Amino acid sequence: MNTDPSMSWDNLQRVAVAWHEARFPLARPTHVALKVASEVGELADAVLADQGTNSATGDGDVLGEAADVVIATMVLLGRWRPGDDLMAAVRDKLNLLCDPSSGHRAALRSALGETA
Repeated sequence: MNTDPSMSWDNLQRVAVAWHEARFPLARPTHVALKVASEVGELADAVLADQGTNSATGDGDVLGEAADVVIATMVLLGRWRPGDDLMAAVRDKLNLLCDPSSGHRAALRSALGETA
């Protein structure tokens, strides 16, 4: 199955879920959550390799490993939490983080474009 470069996030998630259901029909949420964690570890190894500090892992395909993290996360939510909107949650979290008045511990201290 080929995906169109202009495909929406929702359609990409549907493709990821269809692939995963066909390839791993007996998978459970725990399996996929562990896969997400594994992929994050591979991403970290790729970053280290890309910086030249971990030659055991090869060239460091940071983009490819990041894509694996996103796909595994899309599958986890798409298969077991299909009513959840990951992109809306990302948007809401970024709005919170960029709002100095949100009270979130990682929020900006001043609005973007302002000096603190």
